[in-house]
Amino acid sequence: MCTVTYIPQKEGWMLTNNRDETPLRASYHLIKKETGGSRLLYPPDEKGGTWIAMSTPGRVICLLNGAFIKHAHRPPYRFSRGIIVLTAARAQNKVEFVENLDLEGVEPFTLIWKDDKTFFSLVWDGKESHIQDLNPAQNYIWSSSTLYTDEQKERRNKYFQNFISKELLIPAKLREFHLSKPFGEASTEFQMERPGVKTIALTQVLRARDSFTMEYLNLMDGSTLVSELSS
Repeated sequence: MCTVTYIPQKEGWMLTNNRDETPLRASYHLIKKETGGSRLLYPPDEKGGTWIAMSTPGRVICLLNGAFIKHAHRPPYRFSRGIIVLTAARAQNKVEFVENLDLEGVEPFTLIWKDDKTFFSLVWDGKESHIQDLNPAQNYIWSSSTLYTDEQKERRNKYFQNFISKELLIPAKLREFHLSKPFGEASTEFQMERPGVKTIALTQVLRARDSFTMEYLNLMDGSTLVSELSS
C-alpha cells in the first residue's frame, strides 16, 4: 500500500506495488471470484478488503494509505479503506463509482484506477475528494504519505526517474527496483523496514494485448503466486 509504480509498454502497461505493513497482516493466497457481473482477482486483507485488485475488463485498482500529508490516526473509522478497492473494481465505470462514493468517516487514502479507457487518481483527505486524470503514456511513482516525508518522496522519485532512463523496462527489472535498497537507510528503501512495519509483499499487474496477469510475491515466506483473468 505504500510504493506504486506505473509503466506504459508498447501494447499495454504494468503496475507494481509494495505492501508495507505489519507482518501480522500478511496475505498468503489470492481470491478469484465473480460478483455483480465482474470477475475479480486480489490478495485479501484480514479486514475484508484488499489493497490491490484486478477486475474485468482490464482494470486494476490500487490503494495507498494517506492523502497529501501525514494525518493523525483517529479511529474508529466507518469501514476499512480496503473495501473501497473492491467497490471500485466492481463499479461499471468511473462516473458510477465517484457519484456513489460516500467517504464520510473514512481514513484518508490515495486510490489509483487504471483500465483500458480510464486512468485517474482519487485522493480523499478526510474532508473532500481530489480527482486527477492521469496520462497513460507517462511513467508514475507514488509513495505513501503516512510513511514518507516530502523530502523522502522526492529522493525516491529522482531515483525512479534515473532508473527508468537507463534500464530496460520489463517486468523483472521493475520487480528488482521495488525490492532494491539504494539509499542505505532502511526506513527509506523501496523494500523498507521499520519497527513493526516492513515490505511484506510485492504485487505486479501486467496488461498486454491478449492477457491480464497478477504476480504476487509474499516476502514473508518467499512464495510466488501467478493468476490471470481472461480479457
